[in-house]
Amino acid sequence: MHGSGSIALVLLSAITALTLTACSREEAPPEASSRATASPPWQTPLFTGCDSVLAGPICLLNEGAPVHVWLPHPSAALEITGGELSDQRTVDGGRYLTILPKRLPGTLGVIGAEASARWRLDLANSTAIEPVLSEARALRAQRDLERAIDTVTPLSDDQHHPRQILATAYASHWAGLANLAAGDADGALTLLHRAVEHYARADRPEDLIDGATVALYLHLHRSEFAEAGALLERIRPEATDLDQLGGQGRYLLAYYTGALASHVGDYRNALSHLQRAASTARRLELHGHRQLAEQWLALQLQAVGRREEADKLLVALSARASGLSGSCARAQLANNIGWNRLLALESRQAALDPLPPLRDALTAYQDPACQATREQLANARINLSLAYLHGGDVDAATRLLDTLLDEGDLAPELAHWLHDARGRVALERQDPEAALLAYDALAQLAQQRYDDQARWRAQAGRAQAFETLGEIDAALDAYGQAEALLASQTVQVPVNAGRETFLARHRWVTLAYLRLLIDHGHLAEAYGVARDARSRTLRSLRRADRLAALDDDERNRWREAMAAYVRARDQLAAEAAQDWTLPADALGPTRAARETLASELHRTLDGAFAVLDRAPDPEAGGRRPRVAGETQLLFFATDEDSHEDTRWLVFAQSDQGLEAAEVACPQYALADPQLHGGALSACLLEPFASAIDGARQLRLLTSGALNNLDFHALPWGEAPLLVHAPVSYALDTAAAQTLSPPPPAPSALIVGDPRGDLPAAREEAQRVATLLTQQRPKAPHMLLGSDASLARMRAALEEADLFHYAGHAMFGGRGGWDSTLPLAGETTFTVGDILALRRAPTQVVLSGCETGRAEEGAAVSQGIGIAHAFLAAGSHSVIAATRPVHDDIANALVTALYERWRPGADVGESLREAQLALARQAPEGDWFSFRHITL
Repeated sequence: MHGSGSIALVLLSAITALTLTACSREEAPPEASSRATASPPWQTPLFTGCDSVLAGPICLLNEGAPVHVWLPHPSAALEITGGELSDQRTVDGGRYLTILPKRLPGTLGVIGAEASARWRLDLANSTAIEPVLSEARALRAQRDLERAIDTVTPLSDDQHHPRQILATAYASHWAGLANLAAGDADGALTLLHRAVEHYARADRPEDLIDGATVALYLHLHRSEFAEAGALLERIRPEATDLDQLGGQGRYLLAYYTGALASHVGDYRNALSHLQRAASTARRLELHGHRQLAEQWLALQLQAVGRREEADKLLVALSARASGLSGSCARAQLANNIGWNRLLALESRQAALDPLPPLRDALTAYQDPACQATREQLANARINLSLAYLHGGDVDAATRLLDTLLDEGDLAPELAHWLHDARGRVALERQDPEAALLAYDALAQLAQQRYDDQARWRAQAGRAQAFETLGEIDAALDAYGQAEALLASQTVQVPVNAGRETFLARHRWVTLAYLRLLIDHGHLAEAYGVARDARSRTLRSLRRADRLAALDDDERNRWREAMAAYVRARDQLAAEAAQDWTLPADALGPTRAARETLASELHRTLDGAFAVLDRAPDPEAGGRRPRVAGETQLLFFATDEDSHEDTRWLVFAQSDQGLEAAEVACPQYALADPQLHGGALSACLLEPFASAIDGARQLRLLTSGALNNLDFHALPWGEAPLLVHAPVSYALDTAAAQTLSPPPPAPSALIVGDPRGDLPAAREEAQRVATLLTQQRPKAPHMLLGSDASLARMRAALEEADLFHYAGHAMFGGRGGWDSTLPLAGETTFTVGDILALRRAPTQVVLSGCETGRAEEGAAVSQGIGIAHAFLAAGSHSVIAATRPVHDDIANALVTALYERWRPGADVGESLREAQLALARQAPEGDWFSFRHITL
């Protein structure tokens, strides 16, 4: 079961369309908000159609050739100078223009209604100024490489003449292409790198990128990620100013940057650049380029779980494919659509029916015009059989699988899925013995090929078969092995190895494991498994953000490690595929030697992830244990919701012991907690009344839809829960080790009103400074307004043990990745910036709206936001708000907090006293929007 396309090393790009919720503690007028976020008109015009592009930019054209221009301006009221407009239309929110120049040389100009809406492009006659080179480029365009090379060899006896430098670049470039076509990849790379150097000397940024792309393709194909990164860094300085590039150059630069990011598991940058490449191709109507970029973009969206977006993109691609491609291309797209929907069903999510596209895929592959390979047909049949299984049609699935009797001739990955599908059929037919045979075969094949995702699927299937047989100890052991694989491979497996196939099913398997543990009295083990599962995605998000924020040296180390890992894994798999040729007495020693290599492979992987991971603080120990008098409540979503309710498996650990129960909360109560707080208390808290009533403090481990629920404000008796005991919301991870020593004396950093538009925040910052000056021997470091630059903020943060921020905040992005603290000069402090800190303040107070908000989409896991990023970077506790905050509330609460909070005092208790005191004075205030978040 897999998508049909490894779309061979397509290149991607595009700035991610971020969904950001801007928040001002003081409601700014709409016009001020729009002024802050609007882009200047015509910020990124695009053009194409040039024979070549000189630095300037200067577009070299042949007589009679048009220039195509996309302007980010929808108005049709445009004045064209230096050319005649032959066509114009609206494309992607802007205007796509086809302009015929009046003369060469000359200058094209486009003028809009606004004074700033102007664009110009200098033109030159390609044939007149570079007659021989122009002829050679035309021959290359006709794919007559031999004649093209002959035309420019030699162009001049002077090797330092600008024309000869360019001619040498062309000759090397095209000879490299010829070598590649002849199968000489090493020779091709030597020539292509030589071409890159000469293009750079000739000051031809567009040709430079064109010459580098085939070399990039080869490096990626050979898993030479460090080399690909070095080449991208070599060409990027020559193309830093994107205005010097035509649309083709922008597309290729973005596409290959995204391709490299994808291969090393840097999904954030991969998505960003792929989206930029796709949008560039869409705006310039480069249809083939758009097709490639959007296919890879869809697969990347799929890989990070954004399957609804992937489905929409794939369906749109399929609708256009009939006019662009043959039956095989349509089959591939249909198969990818069905695969994407199957993944959603695998993870128990709602999805459109995968059967229609998968039936279409098999029909298209069976079309003689496609000439599909045996693997393509087998893949389509296996996928379709799994879709039938999800629809309950076991007989139809069996008939398809019976057409694949001889799995020995299948590619190993297909053989994996065939065993899995047969195991599922056996389970559906209540034949656990046959299921065990299928999953044992899968486990053996996965072990031989060092495929951890297939090993996980084998253990999950074996666990279900053993459970059906009533062999509980064996089932628990298999579930435990599946969880161990998941824990170790959650992030590693995605690196070029199919994260979506590995993670899609894990939640319901984890739940089955938890229920079996609880039913057979292993409550403490179940609690540990639930805690691990809840924090798993947070660790993955932390690594993903850290990867996106690596410096150049760390990024190179990461690429080198990933390249070594992928090459070693591929070598092991290739050697295992030849085991059938070995005599029986040689098979054992050969496999033992490979096991040793496999151990080294995993050490290589551990070394790579050491670049991303901040080790736990050895002095802090592991994950924080429960303390006497504390009750911990963990909420684990079951993914078995109905239209009426949402279900949770809840654990309560207290002085009285450990207990667990499944609860169901009405959907209407979760939709409006303030109105239906009593109903939420009844379902979430009352089953554990004894453990809560005996607690001196409460520690909540929430996830999914409960991440942003104010438990501390829910009614408990006649008052909010916070009256009964202090409440903290825990990430439940170990404290991170700092990478630089602590400051010699306790110090505080206060940042206030960095954008200069929140006078109340500035007053708050000054009031906090006054209070801290009275309490601490060292005066706080203040950064107000324009002083709060990114560089000053970062440097001061690493020297502070207390950080107070008063200003705007923004929550957004998948999983909260794109949440930011706005700073002076239109800069921002991102989640990635926080995770990159060498030392994070021990205590953090974020007096900005939604600074404590977390993603609600991940049902089992804790999401990430600004507060959680500080904790992941090494902070011990954060006070932050989960929703918009009015200035008077924020100011009063912060003042009350610092009046009660002295050095060494418990910040959670101080926040509780401040909130309850203010709630008594003004019950109508939203005093509970702030919360205490801890490790």
